[in-house]
Amino acid sequence: MTRKLTSVILINGEKLYSLTDAYELATGTRPHLSVPWRHSTRGLRGIILESIMAGGKRRTSVKAAQRFFQSLTEAKNQSLPALKVEQTRSSKSRQHAIDRSKESLSAAGV
Repeated sequence: MTRKLTSVILINGEKLYSLTDAYELATGTRPHLSVPWRHSTRGLRGIILESIMAGGKRRTSVKAAQRFFQSLTEAKNQSLPALKVEQTRSSKSRQHAIDRSKESLSAAGV
């Protein structure tokens, strides 16, 4: 599997946060510390979260987290087949269809 780095953080243009803070600001929920760390080092589905080392700590931006999530979504959407939704029938509807089939078979002499 090839690894894909979505783009590069612009140090002068994007405010840097700790990995968990950036995820929390981007999604509204705070992840476990290991999740964004893993995404910034090993990646997920071949996509790596952009991050830099600043002050001895790994940092990223909210925009980088959003780009990461967008890349994951695009990769996932490309791998999914078209969703086929089958409608379920009620037992009454099913019984009605069975009765109609029996009537047509009787009328045909089968």
